[in-house]
Amino acid sequence: MISENWRKLQKLQSEEIESQKFKNKILAIQSSIKWVRISDLTDYSYQLLKNPTPQDIIQGSVGNCYFLSVCSAISYYPHLLEKIFITKIKTFSGIYCLNFFIDGEQKKIVVDDYIPVLSHNNEPVFCKLNQSTKNIWPLILEKAWAKLIGSYEETSGGLPTYPFDVLLGVPCEEVCLFNELNNFRDPEGEEIYITPGIDIEMISQEKNFLIWQKLLSYFNDNYLITCSISNEISELSTLKKEMDDLGLVSYHAYTCIFFQEFIINNDQIVRLVKLRNPWGKLNKNVFKGSLMKNNYYNSHEILLNAQINDKGEFILEFDEFKKFFSNIYISKIKNGYKCYVDLIYESEESINKLESNLHSLIYIIFILIKFIIKSKTLIFSFGIFNKFIEFTFLKLKFS
Repeated sequence: MISENWRKLQKLQSEEIESQKFKNKILAIQSSIKWVRISDLTDYSYQLLKNPTPQDIIQGSVGNCYFLSVCSAISYYPHLLEKIFITKIKTFSGIYCLNFFIDGEQKKIVVDDYIPVLSHNNEPVFCKLNQSTKNIWPLILEKAWAKLIGSYEETSGGLPTYPFDVLLGVPCEEVCLFNELNNFRDPEGEEIYITPGIDIEMISQEKNFLIWQKLLSYFNDNYLITCSISNEISELSTLKKEMDDLGLVSYHAYTCIFFQEFIINNDQIVRLVKLRNPWGKLNKNVFKGSLMKNNYYNSHEILLNAQINDKGEFILEFDEFKKFFSNIYISKIKNGYKCYVDLIYESEESINKLESNLHSLIYIIFILIKFIIKSKTLIFSFGIFNKFIEFTFLKLKFS
């Protein structure tokens, strides 16, 4: 409803409005929204970046799930989030400076803490404030992203590759699961022509295993991973009911929390993917995945601890995951990774340190020279004084 109002507002503002009728329409739309400081939405205990978690993120009325799923992935590694925020604590002025990478170059984005809220209940229109954690970084980061793109509404719809690139400044890979699983090629990359003598099922199982190993290795390397469901998949009538039962949302992005496999009942391998919906809640009150149907949760302690909750997290078996999710996005950031700007910063820091040391050395040399000159003056003066005393003594002696 709010997004529709924003679209109407932009349409009306783009036209030359002269009649009072149109002016009244604009006033009616604007009257449902006002801008307030974040500090007015909660008590003073709110923080900017105190122990950030994905639970800080609750998507609002704009379709920027691709962006918030990336923010959620980053929040699992607070040191990465702190690199984005140049301002690291809440400020009384409400002014915050963030670091983005535009075309590989560092750019500072400055925003204030005024956000649009509904007039009748002060509910944020876009990213919500989690009153439990009271961390405001998602609201500030979302506003900085809207400033970069042009407006809140213009942030609707996109791919996670761009925010990964802008926020972290590292390479991002996109894996199309459908292509990976359905394009049959030999180890050398040559296309395999389907003939009666080829066991397609065996090839499919092998490709399925290789894709799983690839994603598992990415997770073990601590890469940040998100995924999405395309409209094409959700429009298939055979899958729509299954998606509804699972509570999955079409044309929507999710954060991948883990890829893990377990052996249960001594011989059965279960491959699992844990996901988080940036809505901060599940689309259905009851999740009906195969894990629930097969009662796997009671079979393994880790599974028991990883049960779904009311924070938008849930688990799928990999067979379910690859059936519905069309694309996976991987930000290949590693411990110790330094982007071009980091290297420049370190280089400049080294040069500044060298210059500082050089200045200190020059100053010390100057002081020493000054001291030596003064010492020589004293010695020279003392020598003249001795000569004067000696001359006076001899004069007195022979007078």
